[in-house]
Amino acid sequence: MFWIYPLKFIFDWENKKFEINKNVIKKFFINLKKLIDYRSTDFSSLHNYFFTPNKKVDTIL
Repeated sequence: MFWIYPLKFIFDWENKKFEINKNVIKKFFINLKKLIDYRSTDFSSLHNYFFTPNKKVDTIL
């Protein structure tokens, strides 16, 4: 199964509970901005950034 990052940050579907972490969300947007700045034409990188195998979020970033 695949997770869309922003949804995974805000809501943990498996445990059915909210897990809002400002630092993680901030890190997500900083990394996304870097990715768009440096690889703006590489759509496969954007796709890989948003869709990733079902892993813990903290181990990915």
